[in-house]
Amino acid sequence: MVTGLFHIRLNSDEENKDSGFYALITSGTSIACLKNEEFIIPAEAVNKLNEKKIKYEIVPEKRGISKKCEEKPQNASEVKI
Repeated sequence: MVTGLFHIRLNSDEENKDSGFYALITSGTSIACLKNEEFIIPAEAVNKLNEKKIKYEIVPEKRGISKKCEEKPQNASEVKI
């Protein structure tokens, strides 16, 4: 049994992507939709995709610091409304 959250991408043809999206939204689990047919899904949804033989791939973890992370965080008292 698989546990945790997974960052996946539905791949292959449009029929597979449509079937995968439908399987995810009807899985009864919480999913996060990202761009480019990517989703953050729990283990239960992964099991549902496997049951329905939907093709997907695990998105590799991206390394590095984005420019936004390098900025100095603001203190709440410094924010002007």
